[in-house]
Amino acid sequence: MRAMASSPLDVLVDLAARARAVARYDGVFWRRMAYFGAAHMPLWWRRYTPPAFGAAACTLLPRQREIVAKNLRTMGIAGSSVDAEIGALRTFLNFADCLTDGLDSMGRGLDGYHLASTNDQRFKAAIKRGRGVVLLTAHTGSWEVIGRLIGKNHGAGVTMVMTEEQNTSTRSFADALRTRDAGDLEVTYVGGDPLSALPLLKALRAGRIVALQFDRVPRGMASVSVPFFGVMQPFPVGPFKLAQVTGAPLLAAFTRRTGYRTFAVDIPEAIEIGRGRGPAADEAVRAAMARVGQEFERFVRRYPSQWFHFEPLSEVPVSLAGARAGGGGPAPWAASSRGTGTAMGK
Repeated sequence: MRAMASSPLDVLVDLAARARAVARYDGVFWRRMAYFGAAHMPLWWRRYTPPAFGAAACTLLPRQREIVAKNLRTMGIAGSSVDAEIGALRTFLNFADCLTDGLDSMGRGLDGYHLASTNDQRFKAAIKRGRGVVLLTAHTGSWEVIGRLIGKNHGAGVTMVMTEEQNTSTRSFADALRTRDAGDLEVTYVGGDPLSALPLLKALRAGRIVALQFDRVPRGMASVSVPFFGVMQPFPVGPFKLAQVTGAPLLAAFTRRTGYRTFAVDIPEAIEIGRGRGPAADEAVRAAMARVGQEFERFVRRYPSQWFHFEPLSEVPVSLAGARAGGGGPAPWAASSRGTGTAMGK
């Protein structure tokens, strides 16, 4: 049976939707423009103009600016509305610099990029175990550069785990940039489908570094809420379950930009999550998540304008979570899920 032909109106509606996706602030048009400026403009342009674009974005994206300012007040980092607005502006300025570094590295390679680590021996020891490494990153510094730099510095293959681009018009362009002259780097996408984790199991068994982001929970992914700046903030449980199932050590690497093409990272002690099933295994995962949450809180408290989180924080205080749990004091854990995910990813 022949399919019905689309009407001219349907075609126009489809073209209009695609045009809107391309022209959106996170669309491929602006991504291409940013890449062109970062990769092909003169050095003075790449070094000194990003803050101007960051300031413009801060002005033109009032909702995102308001979210950042409110988060700074929620975390107790900003003591007044003025402090919060200044902090939001600094966040946009740093974001522009880090985005430029990331796009520049995709066009010109990693030569000239430097990563200082005071605890690098911890990473070396984790790699030597031969079980792969689950590397937790966040939207701090130039996160897409850091995973590649760590892999290059340690001669290890890197599997970068991404969630689907919110704007699908950018995916093919972004993938082509991420893998260009990137050495042993592969990009894989995960979502609510349990089978999407299979390539990650294979990568760890091959001794690769699997880099996942810790600070956001995409729709459809399982989460567990842990204390973070006095609220119960949900974080993705998947990376921790992955480390538990495979026996791979888990390392957190929250980075900051210290200058042009220069970054620093402090690597805490590796976390080993014992294998198993049942309540004890779930408790081990929760304990690991709380530990990483504390490390991340310390990082954000010291470098608040280098966390590029444009989504609202939870408004559930730790004390209220305890009351909901029916206990006399604060409950340290609160399991949840989004979309089709389950609380502990079972």
